[in-house]
This record gives sequence, structure tokens and C-alpha cells, in this order.
Amino acid sequence: MATIKLLPEKLINTIAAGEVVERPSAVLKELLENSLDAGADRIEIDIHMGGKKLIRISDNGKGMDRDDILMSLERHATSKINKDADLVHINTLGFRGEALPSIGAVSQLTITSATAKGEGHKVQMTGGVLQYREKAPCNPGTTVEVADLFRNVPARRKFLKSNQTESAHLLDIAQRYALSREGLRLVYRDNNREVLSVDSHHDFRTRVYRVMGRETAASLTPFERIQDNLKIYGWLGAPETAANTSSGLYLYVLGRPVKDRLLTRAITSGYGRLLTKGRYPAAIIFVEPAPEDVDVNVHPAKAEVRFRESNVVFTLLAEAVSQTIGYTTFGQAIQPPARPRYEETAAGQTGRTQAPETARTQPPSPAPGAAEEYNVPPWMADEQIRPEANQEVKTYSMPIFEAASAPPRSPDPGMDDESSTEEERQEPSGIVAGYFLAPRIGQAPNFNDGLLAIGQLNDSYILAQGNDGLYIIDQHAAHERVIYNQLKTRLEANGLQGQSIMFPETRDLPPHQALAAEKLSYHLEKLGFDLVHMGGQSFTLKGAPALLGQADPWATLTEILSTSQGRLKALDGAGVVEGLTSLANSWLYSIACRAAIKAGKKMSQLEMSQLLVDMARTPNGAYCPHGRPAIHRYSIEEIEKKFHR
Repeated sequence: MATIKLLPEKLINTIAAGEVVERPSAVLKELLENSLDAGADRIEIDIHMGGKKLIRISDNGKGMDRDDILMSLERHATSKINKDADLVHINTLGFRGEALPSIGAVSQLTITSATAKGEGHKVQMTGGVLQYREKAPCNPGTTVEVADLFRNVPARRKFLKSNQTESAHLLDIAQRYALSREGLRLVYRDNNREVLSVDSHHDFRTRVYRVMGRETAASLTPFERIQDNLKIYGWLGAPETAANTSSGLYLYVLGRPVKDRLLTRAITSGYGRLLTKGRYPAAIIFVEPAPEDVDVNVHPAKAEVRFRESNVVFTLLAEAVSQTIGYTTFGQAIQPPARPRYEETAAGQTGRTQAPETARTQPPSPAPGAAEEYNVPPWMADEQIRPEANQEVKTYSMPIFEAASAPPRSPDPGMDDESSTEEERQEPSGIVAGYFLAPRIGQAPNFNDGLLAIGQLNDSYILAQGNDGLYIIDQHAAHERVIYNQLKTRLEANGLQGQSIMFPETRDLPPHQALAAEKLSYHLEKLGFDLVHMGGQSFTLKGAPALLGQADPWATLTEILSTSQGRLKALDGAGVVEGLTSLANSWLYSIACRAAIKAGKKMSQLEMSQLLVDMARTPNGAYCPHGRPAIHRYSIEEIEKKFHR
């Protein structure tokens, strides 16, 4: 008896649906492509419960008559290709004829459509079975409703994430198609609340403002390059708008939104040292090769493409980005001095000296590390960070423990890798600088009376004397660790202390940030932010964490909200509590980095001494929250050897 047999038709359809319908956002992507391929320039989207309960999309495309509606529910039925040769000249977003039957196999699918000259018809399919068809008066165009996704496949449904996570994916899809072409009116509503709206008369910069926010839109610089049959054009964001995730990169190939590693590498290569490692710029890039020079049929969800001459695409894009960024006026980030210079402002605060005017208009030639910017807030006035002003300065004694091996470092010490920064690297609380300074495991360094701060090197490193040698401390990295540990302790207890802003500012946030601000309002309040929703996408910031001092609170807040979208997606599979805990740690890294004393800040003897004490009291004080070393020792023996003694 044969052991190989044909699968039942229903099971075949369910398996096929799994390739196309991964989650609610995949449904929205397929339906949007159908609407755009039908010539629609007005699209309205309604989402309920993260797309699990309902996804509805209405368009003003050319519509379908009754026969076409029924045919569209058959597998591999399409009007977009007819013969083999069409596969190498694809000019439409969809072409396989799989979307509607696959969606109908795992949901309750209702299609209502009419052509310009015909009457409307409605058809409903549930679990792959046609339920009814009837006449239904409607305007020309098509409305597709997808209800109870995976209702008949509970094993798939239980793997869907929280409504918040699925909503983030859905909004991301809507935003990418909203930027894919001008002349398109697109409205996106989540649980009856309008989250995104772009109109047909909006120019591209206005469209970007609605999707990515005012500051990003204002920083964009256009470019265009043409070589033979390849055209690349788009808009590049200022280096200072870079983020920890690539969610601000919008890539299109022949009008199709894609996520392509080749294009991403070309863009980051073009920015070069203006981007710190692990960060991604905001950019909207359109790549238009000849249709026969790109294969869009290499991925089940059509999210990836393959270029015939990938090296040509990479080189042209990387050079275009490099040349464009080099001649823009993005401020001092273009060509900062090798080491930022500081001066006292009229108000007595320390600020970065402006680069020469010519430096902002010439091609960049930054020195190593020149892309790192420093914004110097005043020394943080906090009882746990600095002593009282009248406290006597002395040489501080530090407890001695047995030497231990160094805590594990991140694979790349220069990269802010959150995966390697967890506080699980526990050390005895009295250890100063972790004992990676010891010459050998098991041999403790001899601190005796402790470390004595003797000065600063380049206003960035504290020089301290110990009985066993000279210690060099990275003041920013050390203070960042101290603040991070304190913030974490306070947050877990009663939340961070906030302070009122004298002149509250109201801003319009881009859709994904506005959505995050609403859904995470309780956690933002625990962090010390007093953010008031004024309606629509407008928010007023009335208070901020006291630890930020004079630093711009909006900069930290928008970084938190932007990071939220990417992290909520990356945390798929984690529970809500675990996800929010990880998110909170990310926020604390951001606040600690901005609040910590910066390189280039002159410190008093009192401040240097107190920081050494705080390091001794802080678990993992030897490392900044990103895993980089904060202290290094040169033994007396090493120094004497250098002087041939």
C-alpha cells in the first residue's frame, strides 16, 4: 500500500495560507498591494484588537464584478501575469493570486466590490468555504473585511503576540505604503481612533512629517543618481537622527517596500563614521532598476529581492549617500573637531564650542571617533551622586576583596549591545572597578588607604593614585554605570523623581510614537515624565526626570518612544512583564547616558573623589552599562619598566 498520498484540499489550503498569512500585518500587506494594483488613490484601513478581531480595507480602485470576485477566491487566479515571460517583467506589487484564498482559508473573509459601470456584489468565505453571495449596492471600488483571523487554526492563533505588538507591526506596514507614492490618500484607524492620515495633495516632506515626525522631516536632504538602467533617489536624514533600530529606514524597489540587507549596508557604509556602530539613520530610498534586473519572487511574502548586479547597486547607493551627506549642512555632526572643545557660556553652563562655519559646508574627513557628540549637562545635583558642598574632601578607604575574574564583556566593546549589559554580572558591592585590574586571579590588588584622585587627562579621564599603581578612569563610563544602577533601584521601588518644566512645550508626534506614548503612559510616569495627551498626535511635556538636569527632555522621550516600536517587535515571544522590563532597562540606559558627566567636562577634586567612592559602592562599577571597561590600572612595575628603573 502506498504511503505517499495527496493531502486533502482543505489541508492544502491551510498550509498554503501559512506561507502567506504569518500574522495580521501580512494580511494588511497583501490587501494594500491589491488596492494599489487596482489603481486606488484613496484607501481607508480599520483595525480592531491588533487585527485579530478585524482588518478592514476600503479603496476606490477599479473594483470587480461578481465573476471576478468569485474567481479571486480561487488559488493562483490573477489578472497580473499570463505567461512565463511575465515573471521577469513584473510591474505590480502582487502577482501570485494566493492572497485572498489563503486569507479566506484561515478567517471569515467578506468582499464587497463594484466596477464604475456595474452594480455591487458581496461574497463571504469562512474557513475556505463559500458561505453566500449577494447583490450589495456600493460605490465603485472594493472593501475587504477579515474577521477572526486564524479562527479555525487555534494552534496558529495562540502564537500571535499581544494586541499592542500586532498593532505595531500593522502600523509599520501602513506607514511604509503611505510613503511609497505621492498622490495617495491613506487613513489608518486603530480601534476607531485615527492614528495616521496622509492626503493626496500632501507633498513628500509633509508625508514624511506625518509618518516620521517634524524633526526628521526637517532634516531630510534629497539626492538622485542614475547609471545606465539603474536609478536611485530618495531622502537622507541627519546623522543625529540615527536610532538603535533600523525602523527609520524605508526601502523601496520598483515601488515595493522591502527590507534588504544589501541596501541597508550600502546606506550605513555611505554614512561612515558619522554613524556610531549599531545605529541606523532615518532615510527613504527608492531603487528603480529595469524590471528584468531584479527578482521579486525570492521570498514567500515578497519582502526581499535579489539584484542581478548587486555590486553595482551597492556601489552607486553607497557613493550617493556619502557624497550627499558630505555636502549637507547637518550641523557640527558633519565635521566636528577630533576632540570637542568646551567653553563656559554666559550663564555659566558648559557647552560645546561651535565648529568653524566652513566645516559645515565641506566634505567630511572626520578623525577616528569624531562622530561622537557630547552634550554637557551640569553636574547632576543628587544626594546619591554628589556629597554636600561643605563635606570635607579626604582620601577614601575602600574594602578589599579577593580578586575575581573579569565580568564577561560584549563581543565588541565599542558597540552598545544591550544583550551583553544585563546587571546579572554580580560582584560584591564593595569591589572597586571589578578585579579585572588584578595582575593574576587570586592575587588581590593592594588598595590600603584607597585611591586618591590626582587630576584629569584631557578633561575626560580621572587619574588616581593607588599604592599598587596608577589608575585611569573613564569619567563618563563610570558615572553612567553609577547612575544606571541608582535609577534601576529607584524605578523598582517608587519610580523616578520628576521635576516640572517651566515652559511646557507641545509637539506633534509621529504615529508610532503617539501610539507608544498612549499605551505606555503609566510606565513613562514612573520614569518621571509628565506627558499630557492634547488630542490627535499632540502631546505636552509638563515634567521630566530630575536627573536629566538641563538636558533636552524631548530628546530622551522621543528616543524612548522610537525604541519602543522596534523593541516591542523584537520581543515577540516574551511575556508582557518581561517585555516591559526589558524596555524599561533600555530607557534607563538612555537616561543614564544623557545624565552622566561627559568627556570634556572639567571636574573638581571633590567631584572626582566622590565618583571614585560611588564606583566602589556600585555593583559592576568597573563597566559602563554597555559592557565597556570604565577603569584601567598601570602597575608600579610597569611604570618603572618604562623608565628603565
